[in-house]
Amino acid sequence: MALSGGAGGGASLAGSGVQAVNKMFTDVDSFIDNTGNVNKSVRAASLTLTATNTSSITSNAGSASIGASFGAGGGVSVTIGVALAKNELDNNTRAYIRNADNVGTGTGKIALDATANNTIEAISVAATLAVSGGAGGGLSLAGAGADANNTISGETAAYMDGSTVVSAGDVALDAENTSKIKATITGVAIGGSGGAGGGISGAIGAAVAQNNLGTSSNRLKVQAYLKIRPSPPAVSRA
Repeated sequence: MALSGGAGGGASLAGSGVQAVNKMFTDVDSFIDNTGNVNKSVRAASLTLTATNTSSITSNAGSASIGASFGAGGGVSVTIGVALAKNELDNNTRAYIRNADNVGTGTGKIALDATANNTIEAISVAATLAVSGGAGGGLSLAGAGADANNTISGETAAYMDGSTVVSAGDVALDAENTSKIKATITGVAIGGSGGAGGGISGAIGAAVAQNNLGTSSNRLKVQAYLKIRPSPPAVSRA
């Protein structure tokens, strides 16, 4: 905040800025992987592998500036406010059986469940006020800008790859992603001037939001699949 005044006039300049950056990178895996020793066996009445990811980012970025100038000769007031927010969630959530030659159940099913419910909630607000006046007139300029860039990416997968699996019940692969982004972006600028000689005021407010579920180079993937290689690995129900 800047204030000025005097018999000959006054000039005030005020500026404020804030930037918030939040990033999260995680792997949430539930798996059987016998890559090191394919001869090991896994036996159970039933088998369930569950991977669940509920990561979240809540970001609040705000800036405000006030400028006022008065004087008999007039006044000049200039204010600028900027608020920037960048939030990124890049998480992998996977449930899988890989390179296992001897996995089976005696009475129940085999179920692989991968669930992602990631959330970004972002608020970015910039506000400015410029006021000037005097007998000679006044000049007020106010500018405010708010920007938020939010991205959720990563892989959600339930799969079997290169394994021999025998199930006494059903075989179920389930991959689900219900991630979401909620962004509130506001830019407010107010300018006011007056005086016997007239007044000039200008105000500009801008707000920009970019929300991405995946990007061209890092897509948001949701997959449930069986990958059977040419050799013996297979999936069957007993």
